[in-house]
Parts: sequence; structure tokens; C-alpha cells
Amino acid sequence: MPSEAITGNGHRGKKVLPPRNVTGEEIIHPINPASYKYPSTHAIGPGDSIGFTTYDYGTNGSANHNVINYGDGALSIGRMAAQQPGITPPDRATWFSHSTDRGMTWQPFSRVEWFRTGWSNIDQLRAPIAGGIEVTVAHSGLRVNVDVARGAGSWVPATTGSTVGSYWPKLATGGDLNIHIIGGESSPPTGVVYTRSTDAGFSFNPVDLHVLGSHIPISDAWDVASKENKVVIVSCGQRAGTDLVMQVSTDNGNTWTQSTVYDVAGPGELPTGRHQPQPDGSCAVIMDNAGTIHVTWGNFMAVGDSLSNPQLYYSFDGGIMHWSSATDVITLISTAPVQADTIAGEPGAPGRDGNFATQPDIAVDANNNLYVVFSALIAEFDSSSKPYEHVFASMSSDGGLTWGSVVDITPGSGFDAAFPSLADFVDTHLYLVYNSDPLAGNSIHNNHPENRTAIMFLKVPVTDLVDVKEGGKVPVSYALDQNYPNPFNPSTRIQYTVPKRSGVELVVYDVLGQEVASLVNEYRNAGTYEHLFSAEDLPSGVYFYTLRAGSFLQTRKMILLK
Repeated sequence: MPSEAITGNGHRGKKVLPPRNVTGEEIIHPINPASYKYPSTHAIGPGDSIGFTTYDYGTNGSANHNVINYGDGALSIGRMAAQQPGITPPDRATWFSHSTDRGMTWQPFSRVEWFRTGWSNIDQLRAPIAGGIEVTVAHSGLRVNVDVARGAGSWVPATTGSTVGSYWPKLATGGDLNIHIIGGESSPPTGVVYTRSTDAGFSFNPVDLHVLGSHIPISDAWDVASKENKVVIVSCGQRAGTDLVMQVSTDNGNTWTQSTVYDVAGPGELPTGRHQPQPDGSCAVIMDNAGTIHVTWGNFMAVGDSLSNPQLYYSFDGGIMHWSSATDVITLISTAPVQADTIAGEPGAPGRDGNFATQPDIAVDANNNLYVVFSALIAEFDSSSKPYEHVFASMSSDGGLTWGSVVDITPGSGFDAAFPSLADFVDTHLYLVYNSDPLAGNSIHNNHPENRTAIMFLKVPVTDLVDVKEGGKVPVSYALDQNYPNPFNPSTRIQYTVPKRSGVELVVYDVLGQEVASLVNEYRNAGTYEHLFSAEDLPSGVYFYTLRAGSFLQTRKMILLK
């Protein structure tokens, strides 16, 4: 194992985040069409391998949309992959497959664009006349392709007229024949631009429309969703002091209204030493059957420096978050499943997003139950002592107010499971794809030598995630719950609630009144939060934990029995 370990039982990791590696804006090298054979690959994680990729990277931030569940047994996958070697393989493109039997069998994994592209997304045209025809989008140059029929794999390129490239695009289709695309204006982005077609890609208007105003996120830190004529764009920051903002259109993208979902302290606003959770640059948005907007994102921590400017830190407990337009309440879905000093080295080393839990994706079923999957580090290491990552999932049956147990849906050992993408409609199963190989991280950021990575299809029964808590309500007052379990050895969970954005301190004391642990010292938005307290280094005895938030002060007792 590496000699440097992340220490402490608080939120901070070992150091301030370095500039994030950003991938995907390389020069395109056109190549001639050719015939490819697809060697079989060993499936490392659970599920079925539908192909492999030598380009073993998925996204710089938000998950791409890679899976369609039609609800009638048919599934389509469109995912960035390559078969040739190198960190800039000339055949990197959207690779497609289709199943008519819920993923039991698949068409051969085949290429969509015959020139180099990346950051692939797929969705379906939803007008009845279209019959669920697939649409794909990729960069650079904003490459849009439309299939001739559902599952045919015979693609017609569309001409968008984009002049800025729309780097790291995201795709959503609404009612009728609408196609909605957002992307970065440049690399690095100087803004976010929106492009739309209302006729299945025959024409596009507007093209490269600036949205989000002066809000400029870092690369790949956005998502888009559409339902009928309603379109939602979210942008989730990653720059120090950057809010999570949302643009909503109720007239199919003609006019927009901007609001702030998650307000964080900006430069000069975060007191020295104060911590606050902040979006980590990965987010996802969906609308449920009633049109309610649901946003999920990853958080990491910022700490105020001597000038009260936020500086970003790796985080054990930044967490995966949820917000709903119906409640305007932010809820913690899960902190990183691994909370203690069991992950050694820099969490950014595996090369995902520099965080312990990140890159959530969200889906909904016919009963408006919500499902979130995300990627998180685990306490297992590959042959070079880098921590593996697995895919975790949770479910909510009350619109996101409460969430059930967090389940590792890629259980096992000896493999990495990364870059999950979840179909936005759930029936009896969740349908997702992810990358898997025996080496942690990816070769694109030099975490390990180049190798073939399996592209895995996984379907997870909903019954694996049905133990959601009942009866969640919008927080109306401060509360500090009794820890559970109590007595405990060596760890216990402490849950608390704040009804509005507040400075929160959660501190543990011994019987002499001496502070033994500072668990939380940051601003929190309204919501219910849970913290895992580990007392491995403390002796048995009685301890007290105190919550201070605004004018609220409450203390409870807990017992450590070793």
C-alpha cells in the first residue's frame, strides 16, 4: 500500500485539490471506413460484456446518457469507445448495440461515426410516428446522427450548423420530434450553449444559443432533461465558490428562467477555517411523471482560507445529494461508503473526479419512485495499490425526501467498476452500463498502462433496493436524532436536520467536556444529513455529541463499548 494515507475522521482529505485533468478536446483525426472485428473480452464485474474499449475513460464530470429503456423489452446502448490503441485512438466514436429481449442478447457492437468523436449520448425520438428511433450526439463539431429505424444501426448524419463545437455535449429528447443539446462553447468552456431541432434533426434552430448567463462551469459539469415541451438545464460548478444553477423552459426552449438550486459561499464569503460542501462538477437531472424536476449531484468540501476564499478539498463525506422542485429541499442520499482511513493515497489518483463518491445518474419508474446510481471508492486495491471504484445505488419512494440503503450493485473483488450510465426509465429492473477491468483508474490519465476494458451491461432488480424509509417530511425545524446503533463499537451514525441554510457544527465531547472530534463545521442547506462517526482511536466510555446551528443547540449522549 502507498505510504501516504488520508487521515482523520472529518470531511477533509489530504490536501487542496489540484487543477482537474480534463480530457476530450483533442484534435480529430479523420480515418477511412474499415471493417472491425471485436475480440471477446473477459467480463470482470457483474453483468454481461457487450464489447470492449481501449479508451477507458467516460467523462470529466457528469454522466453521459448511454442507455435507452423503451419499456417493451427493447434496449439501446450508445457509448464512447475505441478499438485501436493509444490515448487518442482514431476510431474513438459512439459505439452502438440494441437488444429486443431485455438484454439477454445483443447486436454486434458497431460504430456510428466514421471519424473520431467522443462524449457520446443517445436518446429516442418520442413522437409516435418516429417509433423510438435513436438519436446520438458527440463532439467535436457537434455530431448528430439519427437511425433510420429503431435498432437498425443505419445512421443518417445531421448538419447542425454549430460553429463553436459544443464540447462535452449532453442530449435530451422531449415531445414530438424535438432534440435538445447543450455543450461547452469552447475548451475550456467560456459558456454553455444550447442547440435544438424540432423536426428530428432535419434542421436546427436555435444553434449555439448562450444559456446560463454569466455562470461558467468547468468542463462537463452540466446536464439536460426534457419532457414534452419542458426543458431543464443544470450546471454544477466545480470551480471554488460556484453555485449549482438551473435554467427551465416551458415553451420548448424558446424562453428560459434561471434559478439557483444550491447556493454556496463565493470568494471572500467563507470565513477562515469554515467548511462548506460544494458541487464537485458531476450532476444529473430528470423529470418525473408529474413533471417535477429532480437534480442529483456530488459534493466535496471547501474550506475558507485566510482571505475567506473557498479552497477545494477531497472529501470523505461531501456526499451524493438530491433536490426536488416540489419541495425545494436538499437531501443527502449517501456519503462515500468508505469513511475511515482505509483508502490510501490521493483519491484523485484513480482519475475519476477527485472525490470519494461522485458522478450520480438518476432514473424514475411508472410509480414515480426515484433511483440514483453513483461511483465511489472502496477499500480494496489493485496490483499497484490504487483503490478500486464500484457502482452503488439507492431508491426513494417519497419524491427524494428519504432514501433507502445504499447497495453496491457491482459486488465482488479484483476489478474496477466505473463511469456508470443509467437508463432514465425503470420498470422491474435498473438498466445501466459501466466500464470494468482489473486495474483501478484509467490509462488516459496515466493511472495504469493501456489495456482493454470491458463495457458491461447490468440489470438490477428493483427488489434489491426496496427498503426505502417511509414517511419523510419537509424539514420544518432543527433536530438532532439519537445515534444508531447505541451503544456502538467502533462506529455509529448521527442524523440531524436543518430547516434552512445554516452554519452547522457537530462536535463530540468526552465526560470531562473536552472536544474529541469535530465532525461537521460548515454551511448546510435545508435538509436531513447523516454522519458516520468512527471511534476506533477512543477508549470505551460515555460521550456527548452537540449540534449547533443558528440559534439551535442540542446535546445527546452515546456509549462506546469495546
